Amino acid sequence: MAILDKLLEDLKDYTSKLDEVNNVDLDNWFNLFAILHLLQVQAQSFIYLVQTLLRIWEYQAKDTEIL
Repeated sequence: MAILDKLLEDLKDYTSKLDEVNNVDLDNWFNLFAILHLLQVQAQSFIYLVQTLLRIWEYQAKDTEIL
């Protein structure tokens, strides 16, 4: 499914960018807020992924009359 691939790729990209952040001066406000923003975007990406998986699961469950 293309949407899941896109969400997983986004999550992978955000995580790799966070992994690259080593020895960053967090006393610098710009760096601090940039990293906090990236963490927020990563968390939102994970939430979208889980929501999409749950929608797919619910749709498939209704097709098979599990729910």
